Order: sequence, then structure tokens, then C-alpha cells
Amino acid sequence: MLPQFDRLAGRLNWEPLRATPCERCRSIMWPPTAGSYGSALGHFESILGPLPEPKSRLRLLILLQDPRGQDKFLIASPTKNPVELADNEHRYFCLTKLAWKSLGLDIATGSAQPVWPTEKTAPMFLRRYFRRGRRSWSYDGFLAYFLYLFRPEAAYITNLAKCNFGKTITADIVQICSSTHLVEERLLLQPNLVMSFASMSRESVLSMRLYHPAAHKSHTDKMHRLQSELMRPPIYSRMRELGIDPGEIATRWQEHVMAM
Repeated sequence: MLPQFDRLAGRLNWEPLRATPCERCRSIMWPPTAGSYGSALGHFESILGPLPEPKSRLRLLILLQDPRGQDKFLIASPTKNPVELADNEHRYFCLTKLAWKSLGLDIATGSAQPVWPTEKTAPMFLRRYFRRGRRSWSYDGFLAYFLYLFRPEAAYITNLAKCNFGKTITADIVQICSSTHLVEERLLLQPNLVMSFASMSRESVLSMRLYHPAAHKSHTDKMHRLQSELMRPPIYSRMRELGIDPGEIATRWQEHVMAM
């Protein structure tokens, strides 16, 4: 599945310095300054090793909203194998060596190389999600945490809008990107649950809607949002069908948050 995702990503306007809009957005007056492609569970596993067992039957689609306009790091081609990335290269939505060091996880965990969370180190992966008043390009640590917590058999992380339009992003832009790219991404993954950090998402009832890391919410608000979503009847029933105990997930989540 990874080559298929990468071929799809190769058609996106992902290059950070490209100044022309993608084919679908030529009618929109603000051209993108940077694009975005997604990353799958397999990209994480190529760097961190296999996701610890046991895995559930969950096929998880994780949605954020839109990429940053400018980045201080070198964006690698989506077709480049993550294990071949140079120390100064990063793959979107993947816990690369560059992200690992930027997040200070090498010091926090005592591991020079990126690894999956453990019950002991899991709180260290969450700090960027709960940090307020400071923006950062790297959400990859807490994304790795959610993959570790839910143990999906397949997962894919992407933005609703593939190009950055600054403050001008609109529902029309999201609709164009969703109808053009997200449809294909969904067909490849065939998700049975969606985890959305995007305020403009219009996903189905089987979507956990969590606060974006940049949202001005307290630790308690963010912690309780996931817990309440886990207990929402459609989500609770679906997770039980997929071999996941929502109550256990909620308990571990709270323990990890409180241990930060």
C-alpha cells in the first residue's frame, strides 16, 4: 500500500517553494506557498520498527487541517524511503530523526534513534499536543503516540487542505481538496474510524473530533474530549467491534496525560 500512497502524494503540490496553485485551485486567487502529503503507519514502522502487538482491526484515518506556509527544515520527496532521509530532512507526519531531535525525545527517552512509546515514555510524546502559546511544525510525536495507543492494523495521516493559504483558507478550498484528494486517500485506506483534529472536517458520525494542538484549551479540556468521544455510542460500539476496549483506552490516556 505504501507505493500507492506515495504515487498519490507525488501528484500533490507538496514542494515548499512552489509558487503556482495546483490544477484544481487555479480559480482561487491566493496561490499556495507550501503543500502537504500524508504518511501511513508503514512510514512510521520503517523508522520506528513494527508497531507493538497486539494490533486491533482498526483502519484509522487521522485528519488535520492544512500545512504551514513556511518551514525551516528540508522537506523530502514523498517518494523517498523514510529510512534514507538525511539528518536534516523530514517527511510530513512521520517521526523522523529530525523530528525526534527537534522534539527533544532523544534526551527525554534516552534513545538516540526514534522508537515507539512505551507505558513509561508515553507521556513524553504528548507534551507538544498539550503545549499552549507556542507553535511548532512537529506534531509527529503525539501522532506516534496515538498510533501506539490505538494499535491500528492500518493508518493514514493527512491534511484536509494540501496547500497552505495562510489565513485565507475557506470551506471552498477544503471542499476542492477533499473531493479531489481525500476521496482517493480514503479509497486506498478504507478507514473504519476517523480521528479528526480539523475544525472544518465534515466527516461521518464515526469520527472522533479532538481539539487541535493549537487550540486554546486546557489540559483538562483536551484530556476529557478524547474520553467523551470514546464513550459516544457510535464510536464505543465501533471500537468494540474492532477489538478495542474504549474504557481501557480512556484509562491509559488519562494516566499518560497526568504523568506528563
